[in-house]
Amino acid sequence: MKHKLLQFSKLIAVVAFLAVFFGLAVKNTPDSTAIKATDFKAGRIIDDGVFYNSGSMSVADIQKFMDSHLPACDMWGTQKIGYGYYIKGKAVDPNITRAEYARKMRTEGGDSRYHDAPYVCINKYYENPTTHKNNFATRGVAEEGMLSAAQIIYDAAKEFNINPQVLLVMLKKESYAWGDDWPTKNEFDTIMGYACPDNAACDTKYYGFYNQVTRAAWQLNYYKEHIYSYNYHPFTTNKIYYSPTYSCGQKSVYIENYATASLYIYTPYTPNDAALRNYPGTATCGSYGNRNFFMYFSEWFGNPLLPSEYEKIEEAYELLGGEEKFGAKVGAVGTNKNTGIYWQQYEKGYVLGNTKYGFYESSGPIREVWKSLGFEGGKLGFPVDNIKTNEETGIIFQQYQNGYIVGSDKTGYYESMGGIRDYWRKNGFEGGKMGFPVGNIETDKATGGEYQAYENGIVIGSAKTGYYVISEEYLQKWLKNPSEYGLPSEDETDKQLTLQAALFTSDGFIISGDIYKKWLSLDLGKPIDILRSNENTGIYWQEYEKGYVLGNAKYGFYESSGPIREVWKSLGFEGGKLGFPVDDIRTNEKTGIIFQQYQNGYIVGNDKVGFYESTGALREYWRRSGYENGKMGFPTSNVRTSGNYQYQQYQNGVLYYNTKTKKYTW
Repeated sequence: MKHKLLQFSKLIAVVAFLAVFFGLAVKNTPDSTAIKATDFKAGRIIDDGVFYNSGSMSVADIQKFMDSHLPACDMWGTQKIGYGYYIKGKAVDPNITRAEYARKMRTEGGDSRYHDAPYVCINKYYENPTTHKNNFATRGVAEEGMLSAAQIIYDAAKEFNINPQVLLVMLKKESYAWGDDWPTKNEFDTIMGYACPDNAACDTKYYGFYNQVTRAAWQLNYYKEHIYSYNYHPFTTNKIYYSPTYSCGQKSVYIENYATASLYIYTPYTPNDAALRNYPGTATCGSYGNRNFFMYFSEWFGNPLLPSEYEKIEEAYELLGGEEKFGAKVGAVGTNKNTGIYWQQYEKGYVLGNTKYGFYESSGPIREVWKSLGFEGGKLGFPVDNIKTNEETGIIFQQYQNGYIVGSDKTGYYESMGGIRDYWRKNGFEGGKMGFPVGNIETDKATGGEYQAYENGIVIGSAKTGYYVISEEYLQKWLKNPSEYGLPSEDETDKQLTLQAALFTSDGFIISGDIYKKWLSLDLGKPIDILRSNENTGIYWQEYEKGYVLGNAKYGFYESSGPIREVWKSLGFEGGKLGFPVDDIRTNEKTGIIFQQYQNGYIVGNDKVGFYESTGALREYWRRSGYENGKMGFPTSNVRTSGNYQYQQYQNGVLYYNTKTKKYTW
């Protein structure tokens, strides 16, 4: 605790002034001196990209930081006071506790700032932002409605777009409370130096940790938004005094950004060379607030000046459409030291790159494909251009070091590179006979052969044999035994190119033709089996992670999944009484019923009542009665037969139908 042996209110006022506006010179300094104070740039103390990066720390990050940088808290004042303390000129017994010393200072020394325990350190501090009651008043216990100091810092940073690291540095720079392991309540009153002018007393209206942190963050943001209402302006040369002693002179400083201008408005002095050389000490005509800000930030969080890559990301972001296209920033700039790439995430995408390859956008489905291929560490390498669109054909593409990602929302997005891309290019890209790619490039390691599916065929080959277009039938033979079957030496005829569309998965399964088109409209996941068929019924099907697509050219192709499929299976699939599906699974949002139509009836229900068939005369009566909205409710059994009667149970009764007399009984 940095209680000074102060006996006169005048001296107290001087120290408070020095702490807030002049900068504490020696006390509260970090231990490390790895970064030199002489690196301080008067016109660029911290970059805007750092100063206004409100997402640099989570609440947990802030709490962890404070816990690791603050001493163990003597909340109950049980430690001995030690030597060097006086009350009205009389030395204090060094063996008394701090709590006892505080009592004596209050009762014998007349200093009302000293109070009984608890003495709550910053990292243990809680306050209600509405009532401003804090845990000094609750024996150190955080009551309902109180926020931790870490939460208060985080909320203020988010609300006013200020880096919470900046607020932590300001706390240390402006107060003794940061390093205090048994602070008194009054130390929190002006902890950020807010509303404490050098020519008047601090405004008590803004006393308290919550007020000080929140208003300081507000003020720093307000400076940026109203920068030309103050004495110091960015992007121009300013005259800045070396210290509060104006006779020490001024320095001409070209301020390079809003953040630096804001720091000078908050602490209006720049350190002279002697103050920089003597860090953390003092110097004649020296000032230390902005010097200390630079050093504390550097030693705690790294260089406050961004690499040139940060500025170039910002430039690219603005050129590409800025916030209107990408939205606001999400988190801080990231870098991969192994690949040398820098990136900034925004709400709708990324801007990334480096000085060698440039800076480009990365977003949407093209980015997802690039991610699946290993980002810049994969076979495509770095982006070397922005995402572009061919308005005539509708293809969207982005170039990388070693190829492209191309596609459309209709066909999907896939890699395009090497000899396969050359073949596609020679045949007119998507405007030629091949159409769009509909799968990524797959490779057989044994033969070196590679292939890629397009809307109207498959390109297969190798650098040694050349590249040719083939049918799906040829590919299936090659996939079964590539070494024996071999790669083609010429294109197959156009007649054989019957593949309307095909997608090849990493497991080698193919989705093709009309099944592929239906699969695109559903959310069934990846294929887990090849295309299969039933020669007796003429139905084709393929299984996926979440269900099936099935049908034929006569009846169309439809989804078959979940409990409806289980009921259809129990009734004999297409060979049973329901026959083929003739529509997809649908839901009535108003009633919650889920249903699928077949040639000879329906399967209906929901997860609550179960799923059952609905056919023939019984279904007709149910329809006339208002379906599930009518008196009968949902079916709760399948159709059953007994003699001349068909019957089915519903929520509110049983319906019978006499097949001989054609009469119903409910």
